[in-house]
This record gives sequence, structure tokens and C-alpha cells, in this order.
Amino acid sequence: MVAAVTDRGECHLVDFLEGLEGDLADDGSRMVAVLEQVASDGPRRDTQISRQIGPGLFEFRKGRIRIAWFYDEGTLVVCTHGFVKKTQKTPPAEIRKATSVHNRYFIDKRNGNIRFEE
Repeated sequence: MVAAVTDRGECHLVDFLEGLEGDLADDGSRMVAVLEQVASDGPRRDTQISRQIGPGLFEFRKGRIRIAWFYDEGTLVVCTHGFVKKTQKTPPAEIRKATSVHNRYFIDKRNGNIRFEE
């Protein structure tokens, strides 16, 4: 599992998780546990933990915390960003953001501009 990082080295997912406070921090801690489980075992086919939000896009779910993600080559999970879900439906702006990261990722991959760091 990897998280997308901008050209400037910013990771929106890490910034989001580190910025959670109060009750959301508890959900964030539980989300980190989900991410650790996914990193070792792969995503579970459990709609309580993950569901599809668009073509090729999914979200991990824990409390009100969501993390958008997609697959690369069928096994690599690429997390785009996190957000707090406030309504029943996933906000279209969050889907657009995940779609943008998804598209940029595959363009950069085709152009040999993807690096993986620990």
C-alpha cells in the first residue's frame, strides 16, 4: 500500500490523519489500524470497511473518516486522500479529487515519473 504525494513532497493523507482532533482522532486511530491490516493482508471484501465510490475508485470507511483509494496492477493499493464524511453520499468534490489523483498517477507512471519511498 502507498499514499500519493505531490510534486512538492506533500502527502495529503498523512496531513489529514495527523490533523484530526477530538472524536475524529479516535476514528483516525481506528483508520490507521485498518490501513495496517490492508497493508499486510490486502483489502477485505467487506462493505463495512470499504466500498466503491466511482469507476475504479474506492473508499476505506471507519466512523466518519474516509480514505479514497484505487488499485494499480490489481494488487497495489494507492491511497489518494482522506476526508470527513458529513452526508449520506460521498461528496462529488471528493470523488473528483480522487479521480484527479488517479489520472495523474497513471500519466506519471506511463512517463516513468513514479517513485516509491518508505
